[in-house]
Amino acid sequence: MGHSMGNGVQCLLKDGIPKLYAIVSILILCGCNAQDDSQPRAIQPDNFINGVDISGYPEIERASVSFYHQDGNLDALLSILKNTGVNTIRLRLWVNPETPYSSFESVKSFSSELKGM
Repeated sequence: MGHSMGNGVQCLLKDGIPKLYAIVSILILCGCNAQDDSQPRAIQPDNFINGVDISGYPEIERASVSFYHQDGNLDALLSILKNTGVNTIRLRLWVNPETPYSSFESVKSFSSELKGM
C-alpha cells in the first residue's frame, strides 16, 4: 500500500488521476486549432496592450546573440519588438540579486535605454 497522507490526498491519488487526465486532455484538445501561426500577427490598435518580459535581455545582449526577423534579416531585438507592435515591457527588479542583472542600477540603466526608443 502507498503512503496515507489523509483521506483527501489518498482519494485524489486513487480516483482523481483518470479524471485529471480527462480534464487535461479536453483542455489540450480545445486549445488546439488549425490556424497557421507561422506569419507575424497584425499590429493591434493603439489601445491594445502587446507586452513582453525581457528582463533577461541585458545578459543575453552581453553574450552577443543575434536576432533576425522572420524574413531572415538581422536586426536588434528591441527594434524587432517595437516594429511588431510590442508597446509594453516588464522588467524584473531584485532587491539583493546574485548577479548584477536585475539590480536597481541595471534596471534603471535598461529603462533609460528603452525610454530613448
